[in-house]
Amino acid sequence: MFASEITKLPIPFDLGIQTGFPFDACRAFYIYDVKKAQDRGNHANQKSRFVMNCIKGHCSIEVDDGKEKQIVRLNNRAKFLYLDKMIWKRMYDFSEDAVLTVFSDQKYDKDEYINNYEDFIKGNNK
Repeated sequence: MFASEITKLPIPFDLGIQTGFPFDACRAFYIYDVKKAQDRGNHANQKSRFVMNCIKGHCSIEVDDGKEKQIVRLNNRAKFLYLDKMIWKRMYDFSEDAVLTVFSDQKYDKDEYINNYEDFIKGNNK
C-alpha cells in the first residue's frame, strides 16, 4: 500500500535528526488555521516522503497513487500517516483547532511538486 498509518503558510525548519520514522527527517512544518471548506495539498512530490500527525484537532487526508485512493482520518495524536513519494495528497475537513504536523525526508524544493493531477497520472503510468 502506498500509505500507512504509523491556513496559515507552513512554518518550515530543518531537523537533521533521527525520528524512528522510515526516514531521517530533515524538514517539518505545521498546517493550521485552515478554514472549514478549505483544502490543502492537492499535489504530489517527486522526491519527498512524509509522515503526518494531527497534534491537535482532526483532519482527513485523501491519498492517491494513481491506481487507488484511500481516505485517512487523523483524529488522535498517537496516529501517524506515512506517505511515500509520488502520492497525490489532499488534506481537508480540518477542525477549527486542528494543527497538522508534517515531517519530510527532503528539504523544500518547489521544482519537485506536481500540481496538475493529469500530469501526476501520466507520470505514474510511465
